[in-house]
Amino acid sequence: MKRIFPIFVVFLMIFAVSFLFPDTGTNIYRAYPYALGVFAGELGGTGLSYQQWMGRFGYEAAFGGIYKPPQSGLESSFEFLNYNIGLQVQYMLFSENLLRKFPDWISAALYLFTGAVHKGSFSQPYKANPDYTDPNLPAEPFVIDTSKSPVYTPGFGFGIGIGIEPVLFRHFSFPFEFGLDSIWHIGSVWPEKAGFFAQGGFRYRF
Repeated sequence: MKRIFPIFVVFLMIFAVSFLFPDTGTNIYRAYPYALGVFAGELGGTGLSYQQWMGRFGYEAAFGGIYKPPQSGLESSFEFLNYNIGLQVQYMLFSENLLRKFPDWISAALYLFTGAVHKGSFSQPYKANPDYTDPNLPAEPFVIDTSKSPVYTPGFGFGIGIGIEPVLFRHFSFPFEFGLDSIWHIGSVWPEKAGFFAQGGFRYRF
């Protein structure tokens, strides 16, 4: 509850500003409906990001991954590749230019969204290092088990939330999103994670 309260305060401040400084000048989200950049979130995806507004409706996609070569280590398996793909559908509640004298300096949009994410990882099984007990040989406790194939672990998630998208000087977008989600490994009875989340990014509108 303590973490959610500041979010509602931010929303109320945006509503208050929108009434004090009515919409003037260019509506940034209609003039520049496309956005490209980066995003980081457990529901929206982490990596390269694309977003587009089509009137009040919009969508957002992000994808990314990371690869690390398998090597000897301290664990019985090594996650050498993981990836994620996130997709969201959005509905804009309102959008305003917040400064009367300088209407194109800063704009803000408030929107609802729902989304889904798919993620997966590849892990290489390890085996005990027979040289680890020899004090004269520097070694890690586990080494790659070449007799076993990598293990693939897929997962998915879904959720809903509220987003704020400030835009500075017509083009520089800083989306922030908050909501509730649930992340599952396929085949698992219980979710890996469920509850509150926060995510955001940076994009260039054009």
